Amino acid sequence: MLRRLKLALCALLLALFALAAPGMTAYAQEDGAALREAERSVVRIVVLHLGADDQPVAVMAGSGFVVAPGKIVTNNHVVEAPVGAVRTLYFVVPDKYAGNERKPATLSQTWPDADLAMLDAPELAAPALKIAANPPSKEALVRALGYPGVTDRMRKLPLEQSLKPSEPYVTSGSIALFSDTAPGGGAFDTIFHTAPIDHGNSGGPLLDECARVIGVNTWSASESMGDDGTVESHPGQFAAIRSSVVSRFLERAGVTVTPDAAPCVRTVPVDPALQAQVEKANAAASAAEAAAKKAVQERDSVVRWGFGVLVLLALGALVWFLLSRRRAMDATLAAEGAPRPAANPTLPLLLGVGVAVVALGLAGWWMLGHRHGRSGTAKVSASAVALNCRFVPAKSFNPLPQAGALSFSFDPEADCVNGKTPYEKVQGGFSRVTLGESGRGASQLYLSPDMKTFVRKDFALSAADYAAFAAARKSVGAVRCPAPGDTAAAQAAAGALAKVRNLSTPYLGAEPSRIMTWSCEPK
Repeated sequence: MLRRLKLALCALLLALFALAAPGMTAYAQEDGAALREAERSVVRIVVLHLGADDQPVAVMAGSGFVVAPGKIVTNNHVVEAPVGAVRTLYFVVPDKYAGNERKPATLSQTWPDADLAMLDAPELAAPALKIAANPPSKEALVRALGYPGVTDRMRKLPLEQSLKPSEPYVTSGSIALFSDTAPGGGAFDTIFHTAPIDHGNSGGPLLDECARVIGVNTWSASESMGDDGTVESHPGQFAAIRSSVVSRFLERAGVTVTPDAAPCVRTVPVDPALQAQVEKANAAASAAEAAAKKAVQERDSVVRWGFGVLVLLALGALVWFLLSRRRAMDATLAAEGAPRPAANPTLPLLLGVGVAVVALGLAGWWMLGHRHGRSGTAKVSASAVALNCRFVPAKSFNPLPQAGALSFSFDPEADCVNGKTPYEKVQGGFSRVTLGESGRGASQLYLSPDMKTFVRKDFALSAADYAAFAAARKSVGAVRCPAPGDTAAAQAAAGALAKVRNLSTPYLGAEPSRIMTWSCEPK
């Protein structure tokens, strides 16, 4: 009876896969949050294991997600062949907004110890998910996406309907524990979380609030029998393999994916009326500042010209005095009949003094006239933006007592702060990793692409880790801002910063000990 049931199930599945009608492979993206976009990257995985007589041995189902065109990551236990299987067929069923038919796949890479596997499905037209370089803090929201079989059973969906493209099931929770030991004792970084998962979720992604992969959902605690014969359940015990392990797996598989190191910062909706008032107040403040600057310039202009006129009058008075003295002396000598004396040796000296006074006066006039022009532009790029940043306690965790307002300039063309400190241009903004001054920590600095949010994350390091990271950082050397137009220097700085970021990955993988956030506006 069981054999006939397996034969019927296999025949039905094969018929469904063979008869899937061709059609549009992608639908227009919905306008909405990043979560909706992420759902398009999550697939249902169906695996048929066949025996020597080409009859079904087992049918497995799970979840997976796209990490690169046609590349899907899932759990190894979803695709692992049971005893007696000699041939296996793999299929991926996309989200309904990423395709309307299931696609064949092949198994290309496995890592049984980490319970990871990769399928190749070249015909799949789903976008890739971003991989987060670091997980969020414990107070952040996380989401589990996948295709739990219990949901299909609750809806009493027939087999044909459950294998059609549909939306993945989404649950929410928080991070409960960061562990370097996985369930079962494996030495792999793991995230224990409270976003419910069930059979069928295996291989699906665990996402942060920016819809980036921070883990692969793999385990949930099953019920167990107590010593007294009662059944014990363990709600809220769910675990995912961390994204750092996924990155290592992708490297082993030869798939190049750059982890996204930018912090995930939630945006707060702004009341349009309040925003209009703020913009009006900012415009009025800018107009008042421009008027004050113009008044100062006009005052300085009057002072300059007045100073110049006084210098010229003083020179004229000096010349008039000297000429008058000479004429009076000549008249006296003429009246007495005495011969005219040789030229007075003091006259050239007095004329020299007069010329020096004029030169000094003109120099002072020129310096006063150029005071404003020089003070605001020295060594500052024309593309630099001066920023005033307000500390936001509500978006910070364990901030420093002296945390307050910041002011700095940022050049988005050269990726430099104050014309001295280079930042790396990463997906979603600008980032830099620095060593702490205390000798026991490191910091990750981030500026959003619109330059409205600045975030500093501090990570506590042991003395040994700090020394190791400091030695690695020293090997890179000093990184300086490139001169405008110096493409080679800009590429060298970007390469050095990327190397520093890669070197920091082993040390900045844990939860940050401090997060400080500023809201920035241009001056």
